[in-house]
Amino acid sequence: MSQLPDRPAAEVPPPPVKSWAEMRDADELIDAQYADRPRLRPVLDAVLAALPALGAVTVQARKTLVSLVGPRRTFGVVQATTKNRVDLGLRLDNEKPGGRLLVARDIGAANLRIPLTGPGDLDEEALGWLRRAYDANAAPPPPRRYWGR
Repeated sequence: MSQLPDRPAAEVPPPPVKSWAEMRDADELIDAQYADRPRLRPVLDAVLAALPALGAVTVQARKTLVSLVGPRRTFGVVQATTKNRVDLGLRLDNEKPGGRLLVARDIGAANLRIPLTGPGDLDEEALGWLRRAYDANAAPPPPRRYWGR
């Protein structure tokens, strides 16, 4: 289909894809996190594989953790906490610790965590908590009430 001579072609913004250098840097950061604990890398891979079912998620690799960012804000974090455990940190502001949900300390924006020692620990219950964290942090905040004077 040809363009009309009196109209310039519409400028199409580039797709939101990271450059090869940015992707390489992210891969290097993740590889460094699991260099001394390779048996835990499948846990991260299982979490990342579950993300497309949630919706729009941006994965941001940091030096010591991987942030999971939804449309509005960070809802989860994956951190290789020890040589035998990965913590799935969740931002669930209205939930209290109990059962598998433990208090999270120093895990980014997360206030709760689920310890994972293998990919099998990412079961339906853990995926349900991940979904709840995504949903709670993807919706716009409720409107603020004005109480007047």
